[in-house]
Amino acid sequence: MHPPAGPHGPRQSKRSPLAAVQSRVLHVGRACVTCLLLASSWLSGAPSLRAAGSGPWPEFRTDLPADPALHAGRLANGLRYFVYPNAVPKDHIVMRLIVAAGSRNEREGQYGVAHLVEHMAFRSARDGDSNTLMRQMERLGVGLGPGVTAYTYYDSTQYLLDLPRSDPAHLLAGLKLFRAFAADTRFDPAEVETEKRVVLSELNMRMVEGDDSSYAYDRFLWPELVNLRRAIGGTTLSVSGLNGADCASFYATWYRPDRMAVIIVGPVDPGATIDLLGKTLGNFGAKTAEAPPIPPPTKWIPPASARPRIETMPSSKIHQIGLWLSRSWIEPPIPLSHGRELWETHIGLALAMFQQRMKELSLRPGYRLGAIQVSTLDPYPALGLHGVMAGISGDAATWQQTLRTLVIELRRAEMYGFTPREFQLARQSYANVLKEGIRYWPSRASDQIAQSILHTLQSGRPMLTAQTAYAHLSPLIDKATLQACNRDFREAWANGRLPDIFILAPPSLAMRHQAIRDVLHDAMEARLSPPRDPKQVAAFAYESFGKPGTLAQERHVADLDVWLDRFANGVRFNFKHTTFESDTVQAYIRVGTGKLSLPRDKPGLWLAAQSALLPGGLRRQSAETLAAIAATHLIWTNFYVLDDALLFQVQASREDFPLALKIATAYIEDPALPDSIMPSVRVGLNSVFDQISGSPWGKLTRDQEPIIAGGDTRFGLGSRTDALARSMPEIRAWLRPQLQSGPIEMSIVGDITYEDARSLVADTLGTLPQRNERPPDGTNGIRKFAPPDFYPLQATGMPYQDGISYVWMIPWARTMQQDRRLRLVAAVLDQRLRSRLREALGMSYVTSVQYITHPGFDDFSYLTFYTGVNAAQLQSVISVLEADLRLLASSGVTEDEFERAKSPWVSSYDTNLTQNSYWGATVLADAQQRPGNIEAARNRTLDTHSITRAEINALLARILDSGSTLRFIVQMSAPAAPQPDVASR
Repeated sequence: MHPPAGPHGPRQSKRSPLAAVQSRVLHVGRACVTCLLLASSWLSGAPSLRAAGSGPWPEFRTDLPADPALHAGRLANGLRYFVYPNAVPKDHIVMRLIVAAGSRNEREGQYGVAHLVEHMAFRSARDGDSNTLMRQMERLGVGLGPGVTAYTYYDSTQYLLDLPRSDPAHLLAGLKLFRAFAADTRFDPAEVETEKRVVLSELNMRMVEGDDSSYAYDRFLWPELVNLRRAIGGTTLSVSGLNGADCASFYATWYRPDRMAVIIVGPVDPGATIDLLGKTLGNFGAKTAEAPPIPPPTKWIPPASARPRIETMPSSKIHQIGLWLSRSWIEPPIPLSHGRELWETHIGLALAMFQQRMKELSLRPGYRLGAIQVSTLDPYPALGLHGVMAGISGDAATWQQTLRTLVIELRRAEMYGFTPREFQLARQSYANVLKEGIRYWPSRASDQIAQSILHTLQSGRPMLTAQTAYAHLSPLIDKATLQACNRDFREAWANGRLPDIFILAPPSLAMRHQAIRDVLHDAMEARLSPPRDPKQVAAFAYESFGKPGTLAQERHVADLDVWLDRFANGVRFNFKHTTFESDTVQAYIRVGTGKLSLPRDKPGLWLAAQSALLPGGLRRQSAETLAAIAATHLIWTNFYVLDDALLFQVQASREDFPLALKIATAYIEDPALPDSIMPSVRVGLNSVFDQISGSPWGKLTRDQEPIIAGGDTRFGLGSRTDALARSMPEIRAWLRPQLQSGPIEMSIVGDITYEDARSLVADTLGTLPQRNERPPDGTNGIRKFAPPDFYPLQATGMPYQDGISYVWMIPWARTMQQDRRLRLVAAVLDQRLRSRLREALGMSYVTSVQYITHPGFDDFSYLTFYTGVNAAQLQSVISVLEADLRLLASSGVTEDEFERAKSPWVSSYDTNLTQNSYWGATVLADAQQRPGNIEAARNRTLDTHSITRAEINALLARILDSGSTLRFIVQMSAPAAPQPDVASR
């Protein structure tokens, strides 16, 4: 499997400017500050210089005390291990097998073999009778995908395994599976040919999704890196030429114990676990005498020319532009010193200041700016690749203005530096994250700790406790000065030299390099004034909402320890105290009736409204000012339009939660929704459609549900044209009545007392005007559903892959017991069709079966299957699919198939019980509107475990043989060829 990628570069290449903290305490923060806590080369520094014979990873060299809970060492055969006891989530073990071999290790003529070997490791562990390792893992509750998966990177292959139980049987089974991956993978020629078809399907899917832009950007940044001239995973041509001998040769050469590491995190005994590691993974050796040396992948960058490098990449997927200003370089590893750490602190603070400045600028009226990212670049620190990047998206029609704005603001920052207010915000943000790391430390999830250990392995830096990191980093942040940050920011961007420019644009734009240079010349010649310098951050304008509300009803459900209250103004408040995440509080606030009240003649209105509310700010406080206020707090707020409500989702530290709740209340009471933000809203809408365009899945996302619902445009994304046509008066006319008087039901869950939460709600939402009662479900429902039929769809994009989607309408499902069984039907059907189409026949890389419901629309629920297939195999896949569905309808699944699907599904349900999101969103967000939620929480475990194969087979027969199937086929056609850019570079 390829690592997730995007247009800014591969998964590991971008680092947040607030990475100073994260380099020492990786993933210690909650989800709402994850964006601030990505690992960085800046404060992780370059790797320690590697001693001779130390293997593929840097040695640890530091005088800082490492986390004493981490047990690290080597087995007799050279395999490294890291064992870390941890109890969150309860009874779960997270395991990682890291192999220091990726696409970098491929020889000429072997391109793609590292990725194919990764695939074959799974096929080898799966094929055979029902007692093969993968089959055993499924029966133990580990499903392919969420429970066990793998990624191939440039410099490594990583196998990920999450065990739902921590007993010795599960741990031993996991280690045996890793042993099979590490030492016992087989490469039967026929099986390799079958798996090649799966890999080719994956490559075609990646082409459709546009992964080529990420590799193009890395090639642009570091043209000297020979191996980056081709994508990880190879090409259709190179993979087609691979065979079993190529796989066996690569595996024997690079899958060696001295190039492997195992990470185990969970409620384990370190001594017993290390002993078991030795018995399962310590008794195999290398299959070849010695791995050949890896040729140096780079040459040193020549002196930079005065003329910036410019590259434009046309993409038929997008309708707007992406601009990235970059400076990249290669340098040998530099030993860490106090001076180096201080310099890296300055860079991190400076980039954070520039990011915040650009974010605030994008929220001012008149700017057509989209997503903004300022970061360091360090995809492979061991190779010495480094850089800085400032990226922005914008309206394609005004690309000159967007590029000019970005260049001018970079010049302004270099010329005048940052302001004392910006420096204060950045330092306070750093300090907050450090303190939050200490508060959050007891509830770190095992997968977060495993990621920290992986960073330790790859960087050569020890994993510190939050307390040690705070003690070490706080003095660096305190010692940093604004003058030093300004100086080092200028040096990183080469003291005013024009940065290199990478542009992703729609082909219709036909951008010529001379036109780009003209904009650059204009931006460089512009006279600049100093940045605006408000001396301090404005106070929040909505500290008080009036007289606190009073409770009209208070009810405690003792067995679940939840509260179901109602205020005198009609606001319903539900609460549960949890300690699943230390110092974390979540709120889910449901307002109004959502899509139920959407006008049917304004398609795209819900999406435009969802995109406009928060960026519009408040009547007494602009979004720009709100962004500055939020920058110094650990607050995450989002807004969604649901089927039957508008939803404000809030997460914050316990200290910041009062402010977070006030912000949400202010948006309900006094949203601005100004006309002036519509240009930037449309940029955001274009981003939404760009992400799904050019693929069969995207076509279905836009159009399938409106077709199912008989043309009801309240469902699906609809067309780009419709969404862009919506206006702010339309948005205001729909949102404001719901916000002003619509029903409100909310939940608060997390590390806060009931008394404190109730008091906060009384001071905020409890003060609002009287709320209307909610209309009964089914009001303004769907008039007519589409009949069972064949629905051919056409889409423009890369013609590598078509899509198949089957829909089975299930209007009769009403109870939670039916809901659970139908979701298990989806899991059973998904496993069966994946096993048939992917594993047995190699016809598809992705299959998916889901059970979809629409709360508030009683009859709108259905089961849906999707797969992407190579266009040439479309009819063959349909034939196989139809035959297997008929067989399932008549015979059902076997006991073995049922158990292998049910066990992972039940494990995921059990895991939810210790998650704030389950209690806050699934149970309590609408527990008074839907009282059945409480009983469902009571009987959830007993009911899910009690479901039988007979029940599932009966449902399969009822659904698949009902004659209610809607069949969708999406066929892709190539877009018009873009006009070439003939301008010289």
